[in-house]
Amino acid sequence: AFVTRAFEGIIVSHAPDQILAAAPGTGFELLRVLLFRKYLGIADTNGRNMMVSGLGAHGSDGTYGTGCGGSSVRILSVDENPSSTDQLAASAGPSLQTAQAIKSSLMSAVSGAVIERPEAAAAFIRALRGLELPSIVTVGGRLTAVHATAPFDDTTLAVLDAGGPQPALESLAKRLVSYPGR
Repeated sequence: AFVTRAFEGIIVSHAPDQILAAAPGTGFELLRVLLFRKYLGIADTNGRNMMVSGLGAHGSDGTYGTGCGGSSVRILSVDENPSSTDQLAASAGPSLQTAQAIKSSLMSAVSGAVIERPEAAAAFIRALRGLELPSIVTVGGRLTAVHATAPFDDTTLAVLDAGGPQPALESLAKRLVSYPGR
């Protein structure tokens, strides 16, 4: 979605990760942002290049609420610069972590979202695959390999479409949130 008004939030890496990870909708919202960034070949996907709102007010005691007037968590991707050829090669594969590691509690929420909402994840991947990206984003075929492999390939979609508890879905969820540790 396009930002149509001011986005008031904090940098994900500054948010209390246990509260953020437990907030309803965080896992799927983060999954969507990570898939978007990987599909577009965006560099440096980490907790400093995403903002979050919907955690509630930051109290004088340093705590956050669990919602803001009943609204859900929203995560915004920021600092969207294209990856270099070397960065794209280094982040090849199914992992959605393409730069510095993202806190494990947040990645666990992403894994949970894949397992709990596989059909929604498949629908989002199909929406990405249906985009007509501007030539400046795809110049020189730089994203061809990214788009041809997990998590954007037909095999991934088949696993997600099968849904339900299955070893292949659990394996996919683990691979998507793994840290390649380059």
